[in-house]
Amino acid sequence: MDTEGFLEIIVENAKSLSQMQMAILAGFVFVVYRCVSLNNYPLLESDPKPRETHKWRLITAAFYVPFVTMSAIFFPIVLKMFLSMMIYLGVEEYLQIVFQLRFKALKGKPDPKKLALTKKIQLAGLIVSLSAYPGNQLVFASVSYFAFIVLVSAFMQSFAKFDFESYFEALGTLSIFLLCLVWVFIPLSYGILMANFSDGGAYLTMLLTISWIGDAAAYYVGSRFGTHKFSQISPAKTLEGIFSEIFFCVCLASGYKYLEMNSYIPWMKLPHLPWLHYIAIGLLVGVFGVIGDLFESLVKRSGFAKDSGIFFPGHGGILDRFDSFLFITPAAYFYVLFVVKEGVLDGPIDWWSVFSIRGLGMTEL
Repeated sequence: MDTEGFLEIIVENAKSLSQMQMAILAGFVFVVYRCVSLNNYPLLESDPKPRETHKWRLITAAFYVPFVTMSAIFFPIVLKMFLSMMIYLGVEEYLQIVFQLRFKALKGKPDPKKLALTKKIQLAGLIVSLSAYPGNQLVFASVSYFAFIVLVSAFMQSFAKFDFESYFEALGTLSIFLLCLVWVFIPLSYGILMANFSDGGAYLTMLLTISWIGDAAAYYVGSRFGTHKFSQISPAKTLEGIFSEIFFCVCLASGYKYLEMNSYIPWMKLPHLPWLHYIAIGLLVGVFGVIGDLFESLVKRSGFAKDSGIFFPGHGGILDRFDSFLFITPAAYFYVLFVVKEGVLDGPIDWWSVFSIRGLGMTEL
């Protein structure tokens, strides 16, 4: 095919896209450019605090919130590619925290031998995320297990290069590598799987907006009114901030139900569910969001990091922004699959259907 023919095909395909999809594509091009051009790196606890943080928080949110939510509803393939990029770069942030910042702080230099495996692990994460694109759980589960085998085998093959002082240290290092699979690869890939639901865009929009706004509420309420410390893992967390996050999440979820009842935003295609489901989703987002936030704080504290990166100005890195989402998405996916779509709260429970092949989502949803 000559160049002119190829360009004609591109032009014809572009004409079939709506203005909204063209705007989403333009935003995606910006995100790709930022992924390629930005030198994303974690910040140490001793690093100076960036200036005008609140200003950049608002600017960043003003772009990414509409971009991600509109992609989920009007252009799911763009959202899937966005999440794949977040997996690829998020793993890099995690390994930099553990093997670069921590080793540099304790031993005066990073661990280049372990960091050398970063690209291979990132590639494994990319493959796992791509396996979720068709929406088939059997394929996704098989590829995820294969990635586990590959990571363990690659570690065993490179065992002699690491110069471990003990087998216990070797096991700890292997656990750090496998956490990439359990904490980053699989959870974010569930967001890609959910995008294949008929109303997946609406669910993902709710999860993202509720978690992000709830997290912002916890930040501002906790920093202004918080007096009771919540956990030693994250000294800045307060009970007031935690309860405000859960409260706002439930209120926002209930707000979505109100919008659905009155058909205020029909283009969002909110699922027709009872109030109880929306309240349950709000509680799920609030509780699992707190757990995800604390776990990411534990990871950062282990590497003496203040922020996991600088990808989102004013917010930090990818793990900082998606810390709650990493725990929320799998829980929400299985709640929708086993509770909502099986009508568990709508009448008598057919447990055989819930735990059968159909219940596991192996057939058409």
